[in-house]
Amino acid sequence: MPAPEAFAEPEASPDAIAASVAKLARNPEALQAAALHAVLQARQDGGGLDLGGIGDLLKDVLGSIGPLLDLLNPETFKAIQTLLKNGASLLDDEGTKKAKNLVGNANNLLTPEFVTQTKGLIADVAPLVGAVAQLISAVISSLLG
Repeated sequence: MPAPEAFAEPEASPDAIAASVAKLARNPEALQAAALHAVLQARQDGGGLDLGGIGDLLKDVLGSIGPLLDLLNPETFKAIQTLLKNGASLLDDEGTKKAKNLVGNANNLLTPEFVTQTKGLIADVAPLVGAVAQLISAVISSLLG
């Protein structure tokens, strides 16, 4: 794990260490990262605190989230932004009203009686479609010889 930017290496000069401390004091998140880095580095070097296996746990967690971190790139964020922008335009007040009306009309239209009638109509028309197809084939055959 690389050291956080504001974290001075142990062999750094006193001025570099002082600059690092000042930078960390202005940035609490960097301070937390630096502290975590120091603890993990000490654990890795075989010294420091006994963390009761938390170092191995953190190593496993960091290894597991590695592939997820690969998704954090500008292309992914651009795709997510496009998706959210297009979704927001579909779900605005007007789009929501249209979708609600569409569902309401479909609910009114798709009654059990309508479905039964439509199935019957399709069953009645199916033989006619076959007969018309044979008729068209015969006409085309007679025209083309």
